[in-house]
Amino acid sequence: MELNDGKLPAVHNLILLLASAIADTDPGKSAALFERTAHSRPLVRFTFGKSGVDLGSMSAWTGGSSPALDAVRMKRLDGAATDQAIAVEVFSALQCGQTSFLESYVDEQLTRPQPAEIARGIMVAGFCNQSPRNDRILENYKNTTGLPGKAYAAAIAAYRSDSWARHWFKVICDTNDPVTFWQAGVLFAQCVDGRFSAWKDDFAQTGAPIAAFGTSLNNSLKRRHEKLGKERAKNLFGQDAPSGIFVHSTD
Repeated sequence: MELNDGKLPAVHNLILLLASAIADTDPGKSAALFERTAHSRPLVRFTFGKSGVDLGSMSAWTGGSSPALDAVRMKRLDGAATDQAIAVEVFSALQCGQTSFLESYVDEQLTRPQPAEIARGIMVAGFCNQSPRNDRILENYKNTTGLPGKAYAAAIAAYRSDSWARHWFKVICDTNDPVTFWQAGVLFAQCVDGRFSAWKDDFAQTGAPIAAFGTSLNNSLKRRHEKLGKERAKNLFGQDAPSGIFVHSTD
């Protein structure tokens, strides 16, 4: 794309929207647009919800599978330099219905020889939705040492927290007791992360308290996402994150 680098920030978001719009009809050109914006930053950063999922990640995961777009998505996962960056990519993929891609990515990473690549696959599995498949994958690394072992500890903590978030959200949705609603709301806000946007509609909100007071959860959700995002942004594979220049991304 012929555009001066200095002008990119002003049109960064427009390029992302265009790339997303043509993802299914012209995946090659869409991928080229994503690549053109890969190293620029928008003047205004748009996010979806409170979890830090941004326009760049959501746009990249929109659209069907194609070699060109899948290469962009793989590069985004490979190049994510913190646990928060990995989480944002996974949460975006989940919201865009790209579970199959994530499963294939995890399978490939876990067969690679480098501990860092295995660790990345473990983290992606830990940020995915609850499933027997992900249960088995994480269980396989329960007693692993080294970098994969560190990643397992961080991944299983995130995975179990999501399980508890689902449990408490179901209580919130079902109960007709205001006290139970408030108690479950407090516990829910201690467990939830960005996956909530991908699975919240799976639960029917039948209780009277959630109909009347559901919006009261928004502030605690915002605080939780901000706190968790800051913590994860400091780490990679559950350890202090190295400088981004040391994170390998395949071209």
